[in-house]
Amino acid sequence: MGLNDAQTGLQVPLESVISTQELNLRPPRPPNSEALNSALITLAQTLARSPQHILKELVETALDLCRAQSAGISLLEEENGRKIFRWHAVAGQLAPHLFGTTPREFSPCGTVLDTDAIQLMSDLDRHFTYFAEVEPRIVEALLIPFHVHGEAVGTIWIVAHDHTRKFDAEDARVMSALGEFAAATYQALFGTLALKSIIATIRDPLLVLDGALRVRTASRSFYQIFQATPNQTEGSFLYELGNGEWDIPALRTLLQDILPRESGFENFEVTKEFPSLGQRTMLLNARKLRREENPTGLILLQIEDITDRKRSDTELLQNALRERDQLEHIEDDFAEPKHNFEGIIGTAAAMKRVMGQVEVVAPTDATALILGETGTGKELVARAIHRLSLRRNLPFVTLNCAAIPTGLLESELFGYERGAFTGALSQKIGRFEMAHGGTLFLDEVGDIPLDLQPKLLRALQEKSFERLGGTKTIPIDVRLVAATNRNLTQMMLDKLFRSDLYYRLKVFPILTPPLRDHPEDIPLLARYFTTKYAAKMDRTIDTIPLAIMKALVSWSWPGNVRELENFIERSVILSRGSSLRAPIAELRPDAQEHDSSLQDMERAHILRVFRETGGVISVTANRLGMPRTTLNARMKKLGITRSEL
Repeated sequence: MGLNDAQTGLQVPLESVISTQELNLRPPRPPNSEALNSALITLAQTLARSPQHILKELVETALDLCRAQSAGISLLEEENGRKIFRWHAVAGQLAPHLFGTTPREFSPCGTVLDTDAIQLMSDLDRHFTYFAEVEPRIVEALLIPFHVHGEAVGTIWIVAHDHTRKFDAEDARVMSALGEFAAATYQALFGTLALKSIIATIRDPLLVLDGALRVRTASRSFYQIFQATPNQTEGSFLYELGNGEWDIPALRTLLQDILPRESGFENFEVTKEFPSLGQRTMLLNARKLRREENPTGLILLQIEDITDRKRSDTELLQNALRERDQLEHIEDDFAEPKHNFEGIIGTAAAMKRVMGQVEVVAPTDATALILGETGTGKELVARAIHRLSLRRNLPFVTLNCAAIPTGLLESELFGYERGAFTGALSQKIGRFEMAHGGTLFLDEVGDIPLDLQPKLLRALQEKSFERLGGTKTIPIDVRLVAATNRNLTQMMLDKLFRSDLYYRLKVFPILTPPLRDHPEDIPLLARYFTTKYAAKMDRTIDTIPLAIMKALVSWSWPGNVRELENFIERSVILSRGSSLRAPIAELRPDAQEHDSSLQDMERAHILRVFRETGGVISVTANRLGMPRTTLNARMKKLGITRSEL
């Protein structure tokens, strides 16, 4: 994008688009220092390992931490004798404009450098008219200048493309921290090594060691926590620091082992006595850093104090040993599900009732209608019916009726002949034909349009159909299993679902219970999913801390088992070592919500997740464990509008 070649005529004065004073007038969102610190550590590691990716990582971090819709870094350059800003990294909706340029003398970045201050700007195209050519439109932008040796060299910025996102003082704080890192990054990438500057911005204790295990530099938090000074630390051997507390032979061996190759180690646990701190338990993580000016490489040693966590875990184990044995150890009491119910986990009476119904109906050819909220495992029940039926070795074909556009659903079910409509260049086999001899599973059957329901009913009753655009009647032998999370009885009363089709489907109804109705199965499910995803990621996790298990059991899980599964998968990703580490701060007890209706609870939960994900439907649907189409349907039913996000 060559924005500097566009028109630069004024429409409104510059003052009309600057709204910086609003930053401190808007209610700030709660700070998340832990997320910022973690992001800075990750950025430092990226700079050390893959400097060519650091700018991209930096803007993606800004996008994520500030829940913006676009983010970027503009660096001041000279081109054809004229100073310009070039967009060296862009994330979000403006990503297609990577390496675009704007003029130094007439641009938002130029204004920021002229004022040498953070600026919040609204509706940029009203003053910088060339932005009218940029899609999507920039409704609001927060820009932060950064300097090297006192000279302004660029800006880091975030953008909102609609009025659902308003930046505040907390966003300015986060972006200022990232601006400091951007300055250090600029030095590292464009000539001057700024490792000290980078490490100093990281708030966790960190040491940078050379090939002889001498300390090159450390983070401020290392000096503060261990009550040391740079003069006492830098240039000293690691094992000579303090009073010899860091003289740990096993640690020295590990560090020396990673020097000859590009490698590292994680979760090395040590317990040492420090004069000013007492006994501390720490997790040490190390990674080799390659620097051009130091061919032997540097080592980044990260220190995580887990003393309080260990003490808390120990007290919990001592005070509730019996409960620990029941809830923590996966291998002690985890029972594999019965072989006929692969994937259906549960020993509660409600789940046993479902399994019993499956055993009764599976050997027959009767149509089964599976009812239940989203995420309760309706497809697993359908697959279990197929596996226990006489059709088990024949096809099991699925179709999510909510995921197919209304106009295409008929052709998906029944297929079409060549020339049936514009674009039908060849014959297509429908799902009924694919499932011949086997089982057809229609998920979200309540979303089938009213005008298509008679043809489906006729196919079920007569066991035959015609392809779209065809005249030949095709016989079928299909066992139908249908599922929905909608109230079909109410839909009949509202004339949205045919009563004759409803009774044709409801030959054998099975109700899958919501997870809140059988919370006693949560420990079993949590252990099952932990084992499943740990094996998938080639990890060994054999314990779930009692505090985490209690939090899991106390949460109402509006998204049911699917939400629990996604939460456990995320927890396994975050875990280091043999114990599950879960973000239980995301879970809040719902004791105060008992008086609320289920729909009110679901509505509040969906809105909360929307706000956490910045209003992005696809990300929200993934967090809730449901398809995007299902989320859209739930939003419509619950009356959730975009303005509420």
